[in-house]
Amino acid sequence: MIDIQKLDIVNWPHPALTTKAEPIEAITESIADIAEQMIRLCRSYNGLGLAANQVGLPIQMFVGPAYREDVGIPKGELFVFINPEIVSRSPEIESMDEGCLSFPGVRGVVNRSRSIVMEATNLQGVKIKCSAGFLTARVWQHEIDHLNGININESMLKKQRKKNRMKIAALERAVMPEAQRLEQEEIQRIMKDPMRGKE
Repeated sequence: MIDIQKLDIVNWPHPALTTKAEPIEAITESIADIAEQMIRLCRSYNGLGLAANQVGLPIQMFVGPAYREDVGIPKGELFVFINPEIVSRSPEIESMDEGCLSFPGVRGVVNRSRSIVMEATNLQGVKIKCSAGFLTARVWQHEIDHLNGININESMLKKQRKKNRMKIAALERAVMPEAQRLEQEEIQRIMKDPMRGKE
């Protein structure tokens, strides 16, 4: 049985990071517990956001910043977004330096839409529509990339990929121990039930 309290951030090249996340069809107690642990991890690592893929679970959920006018919570708090989908993007593009908790030591410039509108479901099962600009919009786009199996080593500018080549290669050389790989496979098998609400 999965020990949610032991979930931790996985680093590149963990297979969950390149796996397209599955939609969450029912918000179970397990899903809520995973979300709570993700918030704890995001804060403890001083992150701006965290996708479920980054804790080895390819399910459509991320935690990130939100504004009061969007979803009724104080500015600066982390909010849980389930099955998020970007429904519109501004034509204005911004270039900004980004990092990623799953790529320690790697930073690169990424082009992203300046503002977006996103639809998602909250932990109470309520569908929400929220908008964001600038840094918050960038965080949401970064996390949704994760849910689609897209990582910063792909989204950063080509020149930035070359600059980070050695750092990324070092992460790839740190091969996952066999015991950890088997544990992650077991986690993914167990997670099939909570994803479908079959507890």
